[in-house]
Amino acid sequence: LYFSPNGDGSKDTLSARLISNEPVTWQATVRDERGSLIFATSEEQTSTRITLSGLDASGRALPEGKYSIRGVFTDLAGNRLVAPEAFAVIDVTDPVVTFSLDKKVFSPNGDGRKDTVTARFNANEPVKGLLTLVDRNGRNAGTLGGFGQAYQYVDGSYSYEWNGVSGTGVVLPDDKYTVMSEFTDRAGNIVKLPPVPLEIDARMVTVELVTPRGFSPNDDGIIDELEIYIDASKYDDVESWQLAITDDAGKTAQSFSGTGIVPIEIAWDGSLQYVADSNVKAAEGRYRARFTAEYTKGDVVRADSPAFVLDVTAPDVDVKMAADPFAKVDGSIEGELFITLDIIDASEIGDWELEIVNNDGETVRTFTGKGDPSDQISWTGDAEPGKRATAEDLFDLRVTVMDIHGNTTTFVRPVPLDIIVVKKDGKLFLLVPNIIFGAYKHELDSRGPDMYRRNIDSINRVVDIQKRYPDYSIGLEAHALNIYLGNADKAKAEEEILFPLTERRAETVKDALVDRGMDPDDISSTAYGGKYPIAPVDDLEERWKNRRVEFIMIPE
Repeated sequence: LYFSPNGDGSKDTLSARLISNEPVTWQATVRDERGSLIFATSEEQTSTRITLSGLDASGRALPEGKYSIRGVFTDLAGNRLVAPEAFAVIDVTDPVVTFSLDKKVFSPNGDGRKDTVTARFNANEPVKGLLTLVDRNGRNAGTLGGFGQAYQYVDGSYSYEWNGVSGTGVVLPDDKYTVMSEFTDRAGNIVKLPPVPLEIDARMVTVELVTPRGFSPNDDGIIDELEIYIDASKYDDVESWQLAITDDAGKTAQSFSGTGIVPIEIAWDGSLQYVADSNVKAAEGRYRARFTAEYTKGDVVRADSPAFVLDVTAPDVDVKMAADPFAKVDGSIEGELFITLDIIDASEIGDWELEIVNNDGETVRTFTGKGDPSDQISWTGDAEPGKRATAEDLFDLRVTVMDIHGNTTTFVRPVPLDIIVVKKDGKLFLLVPNIIFGAYKHELDSRGPDMYRRNIDSINRVVDIQKRYPDYSIGLEAHALNIYLGNADKAKAEEEILFPLTERRAETVKDALVDRGMDPDDISSTAYGGKYPIAPVDDLEERWKNRRVEFIMIPE
């Protein structure tokens, strides 16, 4: 019925056939809608097929419109039949069609949110549509299901939902596609619309919040902000997101929101929403963060963080000190100082430090640790390398305790006692400088004249201490430097040299003590070779300290 004589190769002509059940003569006419004769034909002029090419008898193009075809048939007996009119429509105007999708991305994953995309089109005349999907590599992925390839003409407005299954029943994979749309009217006029992008993303989005255990927004430069890390499987194409920080009662203290892209991290400085003054902070206590995001493709995700603490109060620290019988009394050193820290804090303890400070303000010994120091700390007057603590000094105990959020307490208290021993590994080590030897030597002066004078001073002090405490004997622990520690074969071979060397070193010190009046029966010795270094063996500046004899006090 419809044709478009425009030379595009699609329905450019229309054919009408004249059919009879017996021999007849016939005449046919074609007229326009006003009844004007366009042309006429008969059996003498054409066969039984009349082809309309859109031209009149003079070869001029006919205008668009409806044309009637009438045939008159006469059989051999003179019986005459006027056949019913047939009609043909010339239409060379392209149809006007609009096509759109209600989403640029959707997620056919069965979660009930944006599982389908709605295709809508509107035509000013009946058309057939072909909606072809092309993947990002330009490959044909099939049709847009439903009426993606319409075999019936559809007129006016029409819409249908598509679930990601192509017209051939194939579930399309996640990808970015282009929808190519082509519509043909009844006369064969074809209109191709601009391509429409469409993304399929059926992957379920996952989100996790990672936070530290707390912070202290007190502007001291230490953990003043809480860094909330958002670990998401997809950060872009977000319609909206929100991060709310709530207290234990569920009240929102602060919130953050946005669109487009989810941030990787968000910092909270403790400020409150609806409070213009950023110096006003949220109350101390426990908080949580809740993250919610709605993606363009339909996924809605939520994630809660573990509880964290807002803590701006410094630890409450009490120090207790007690001495055993080895205390300084009437000018004598008789004891060991035990230090106990009693700490109360809303959070966990991060780092602590105890410093023994002499009356010159010099730190002579430092104890450090992490977490709550539940064990006692003992100091017996030992000093760090290059420093000296004597029984004549007065000492202060400087305590610094910091919780895991950076809140810090520092105070100074006098140390009531001067200590001459330190308890380590169940032994009482005298706080006198160790006897130091030269490499592979066992003589007291083998490290040079300065060290020789220090060695003699240590020996004299040990003799003096033993005289004042005759109920204790003196133990000598002799050591050497094994530079091959870590290499089992070489270290073992080296020990065959070092062990007898440490025996000789212990004997040298014992002889010096006996020469100064000590009873040999009050002296015992143990040789350890190079097994127990006190300085790294690969530290060329410090490893000389391992060539030593240490003194311990042994109760009888």
